[in-house]
Amino acid sequence: MKPKTIIYTLLFLIFVKVEGQTILQEDFSAGLPESWDIGSKVELGHLVGVEQSDYVRFHPRFKQEAMISPELDMETGYYRLYYTWMENGAENPDSVVVFLSKDGAPWQRLGVIGGGTQRNWIRDSLEIGSPESATCRLKFVYNGQGKFPATYINLDDIHVDIVSPPTGIRNNTLQADIQIFPNPTSEKIGINIQNIQSKNLNYQLLTLDGKILSETTISETVAEWKGTLDLAAYANGIYFIRFYSGNEEKTLQFIISK
Repeated sequence: MKPKTIIYTLLFLIFVKVEGQTILQEDFSAGLPESWDIGSKVELGHLVGVEQSDYVRFHPRFKQEAMISPELDMETGYYRLYYTWMENGAENPDSVVVFLSKDGAPWQRLGVIGGGTQRNWIRDSLEIGSPESATCRLKFVYNGQGKFPATYINLDDIHVDIVSPPTGIRNNTLQADIQIFPNPTSEKIGINIQNIQSKNLNYQLLTLDGKILSETTISETVAEWKGTLDLAAYANGIYFIRFYSGNEEKTLQFIISK
């Protein structure tokens, strides 16, 4: 690899964990990265991206062109894909469809970027979920419907973060087998607790930043317990249920998606 290419790579691709949080960051500030698999007609735009940086442009005449990330070593945890996007053109119907592949398995659709007319950069994100210690790749596939050159979609500042439980939570010290289901859920979540070895068991519903939304006490001293938590009043997003007894606790995460 040429020295210039090495310098560019170091500038635009951070492919390591930063404080255990970011596992991929790409701002396209130094060209199209060699470590990505990028279709020949996915283009690099200059100096109008986020903070006047370079960016990736998909044109409508190049349908199904794609770019695929390097392999991402995702340890057990909960992940989210962040990106910044912009469209151009009146009533632009174009979009970029995002897929995930775990350990070489068939691509699974995560969601869609775009739809409508948006001439300003917008920061947004998609749920990736918990791959449970897998080697994953992300694929961005252009779904072009508009007319060149009036419509196109731009992408910039792509990164993948692991979302951790709220600060201060001590996890997996509670002696009990706990399951929550379904996950993701829309309005309710079931709770099944077995092999309870603690008395005065309680649980809290928490937001991503640690705010307590509700708290419930399981008054019975039993070996098993089942219950249901009503989530109809809460918005889409990532939440946590913290089970605790004295100094012991266990925290599980789930998604509300309506």
